[in-house]
Amino acid sequence: MLEDIVREESRPADVGKLTFDCLNGSGWSSCQGIRQLLRQWCDDIPSEVQRELRSCFRTKNGRQHVAAFFELYLYELLSKLGFGLEFHPHIEEKGTQPDFKILKDGKPLLYLEATFVVLPDGAQGRESCGSAPHIGIRESIQNRACLYGKLGLPYVIAVNVIDELGVDDIDIGNALLGEEQLKVVFREKKMLTRSPGRAPNGLWHGPRGPRNRRVSAALIAINLSPWNFAKALPMLWHNPWADYPLARDIWPLPQLVPELGND
Repeated sequence: MLEDIVREESRPADVGKLTFDCLNGSGWSSCQGIRQLLRQWCDDIPSEVQRELRSCFRTKNGRQHVAAFFELYLYELLSKLGFGLEFHPHIEEKGTQPDFKILKDGKPLLYLEATFVVLPDGAQGRESCGSAPHIGIRESIQNRACLYGKLGLPYVIAVNVIDELGVDDIDIGNALLGEEQLKVVFREKKMLTRSPGRAPNGLWHGPRGPRNRRVSAALIAINLSPWNFAKALPMLWHNPWADYPLARDIWPLPQLVPELGND
């Protein structure tokens, strides 16, 4: 997974740079521990996919490196939680394949697709492209929502959100459920009612009601990297309108089931 070279760079690695060269080149003691752990992770995956994943992880293409690390992380996380995983399972009548089929006690449980999104750097970057963070999150999931048709099992999309400013649950809720808004009713310049709600522009709820119901849940990680994976646990957001809901009791880590406020 990492190269066997003499590392003379003794300064701490720049953890803000999610690149293979950064992790591979530093002789800092903490990096040595991370490299050893990643080698163990790679040894855990099936031999038939090790070469492809190792190649993507070691590339100088930062996007491929981030994607490969996320797949490696998900495989290790789910394996340690007691799930079985199949890489790139065959889907009948489809030329494309999800990243994983997840099994429990040998029985198919769900399909999992992994992706990531890099949001514009800093406040000026967001302003220049006119993109709020929830838009990038929503689009990254939307692009994979209908790739595989009807799967007959819950379908979960895992997203690693890379953002310099850091997104929060409000941003994620805006992406999945619609932007937060306040509905105010006036009559003769007098306010009658005021109630919170959401705009019909979420991944799972639009102008005509629930949509993208094939996506059972979104597993959202924030700035997950080799430097912080022990602390940056992903949150599982359930789709309350899913065609194939995901049972809450199968997931032992943080999860959230949104209230049905605009069905």
